[in-house]
Amino acid sequence: MNARDYFFTVVAPEQTGRSYQAAHQYDVGKIIKKSRLGMPPEEYAQAMEKAIGHIPNRSNDLLIEYWMDELCQSVPAALRERLENMFVAKLQDFNANAAALCAEGAYEGDLVFFNVGLSDLCLQYAVAYYESVHLTGERLSPKIARIEGLEERFIEHLSKLAAAQDRWDRLGEIKLTFEDGIFSSYEIESQAAGLAKYANKFILCHEISHHILGHTATGDRPLSFIEDLPDHCKYWKRVEQSSHQQEYEADASAITMTLQTHGLDSKAQHKREFEAAIGALITLTVLGQLIGDVDDVTPSHPSVKSRFDQCLDIIHARCKHETIRGTVFLIKRFQTLLWAIQQKGLGRHWAEAGNPVETIREEQEYPRPTLHLPVKVGRNEPCPCGSGKKFKKCHGGRKG
Repeated sequence: MNARDYFFTVVAPEQTGRSYQAAHQYDVGKIIKKSRLGMPPEEYAQAMEKAIGHIPNRSNDLLIEYWMDELCQSVPAALRERLENMFVAKLQDFNANAAALCAEGAYEGDLVFFNVGLSDLCLQYAVAYYESVHLTGERLSPKIARIEGLEERFIEHLSKLAAAQDRWDRLGEIKLTFEDGIFSSYEIESQAAGLAKYANKFILCHEISHHILGHTATGDRPLSFIEDLPDHCKYWKRVEQSSHQQEYEADASAITMTLQTHGLDSKAQHKREFEAAIGALITLTVLGQLIGDVDDVTPSHPSVKSRFDQCLDIIHARCKHETIRGTVFLIKRFQTLLWAIQQKGLGRHWAEAGNPVETIREEQEYPRPTLHLPVKVGRNEPCPCGSGKKFKKCHGGRKG
């Protein structure tokens, strides 16, 4: 019995042979009415009908199936067979979690569980992130159209997420409800959906890495993307606890796997570098908000701060495009804002390091929301929006 058959026979027999969307009886009409992404209804309907009609092979979710196919085409032949025998099961579980499963002898291949709650939580924070990015754009250039009420909505959204986290702390369970959802403009939600996709790819590759690195079964490491990383990126060599080594290794492997999934032309290279960087950084930002104390070390996991630092080291070592610096800058600024409002997360370290906690205010001479940046952006530096252009040719351009 392979991993897919094991899932449909033992774990979820009521879903046998059906996609995640079909198994949970998605109503396309209702989804279109609730959609805020600005996609034409007929286009959205076609996409949803395709997802519902998907026949599971490597996943019960069409998008994850596509990612698995992409990985299989890009990895060395020695790993391809391993991935082809892997099954990723998307679960209607609103706990923010994912896991690489091992049931030795029960089935052949590897099984990964991906809870929909984790994907949803990444989307919520992605919305807030792009709200902060848009407010920065309004601050940097008069050319950026103001979104009415965005400043107030942004603060309201961070406060709403903080209230949800307080509830999770009381209950001892990180579980999203519909009431926890935050909504913004079409433009921002469309951008946020893309960012959440990159975070989900990082999470997926992290769990896959536990399998391919030999963390979930006895025996030799089948293959590793991480052996040729510079020594200063290998945090797993700094600790003795095996569980901590495994988390550092899986993070490193997830980033390098993402960098394997596109062509080698410059445009594709920029895209894959941005995906790898933003996916890892936004995921660890979310984990930092959930945990609260980012320096806390548990028996199973190293601190979120050290995991974030390792990811930064790998990104700087492997991602050469000039806009990566701006991406890291925007993520840290977002984390600082989260700390200012929620008093949780990685932003505490940037505030304690002497960077001013950014505030939002209205300028009398130019009535638009303003985010005070910790540093001044030079006109010849990459624009922090991540467009790939210099600041003077993007958000720093003069009006008219």
